[in-house]
Amino acid sequence: MNLAKVARLTEDMNLGSIQSEMSKLGDFRSPPSQYHTMENGVEVVYVKNSGPQDKLKRLVMSDDMKVDQARPLFNLILTACEKIGVDSSDRDYQNIREALITGNGDFQGQISDLATQEAIFWHVRKHGF
Repeated sequence: MNLAKVARLTEDMNLGSIQSEMSKLGDFRSPPSQYHTMENGVEVVYVKNSGPQDKLKRLVMSDDMKVDQARPLFNLILTACEKIGVDSSDRDYQNIREALITGNGDFQGQISDLATQEAIFWHVRKHGF
């Protein structure tokens, strides 16, 4: 993998860190490709923009296979969301999930909204206002 265009995400990252790392990829027009692994007992998801070969594979995938392929990243994001009280029914999270499965939607805008919500949550928790 060309590390200049690969986002490396770990299960312990917060939404701001995920947003920052994913910004390396820019806006994507099709779902990004993922590689999911464990490193030293920590779940790691490598994400890159889909290339022609990845797009060709997606053409023959069933809808269930597309969901399974996107699952590691949207579960990692959900874990970060749950730390601030955002659950899987949240509109921003659902839009992110859809973008990761279908490529439709504004992933960068939605993750930015959630990262802002996270920053406000921790500020209020620390300072009380």
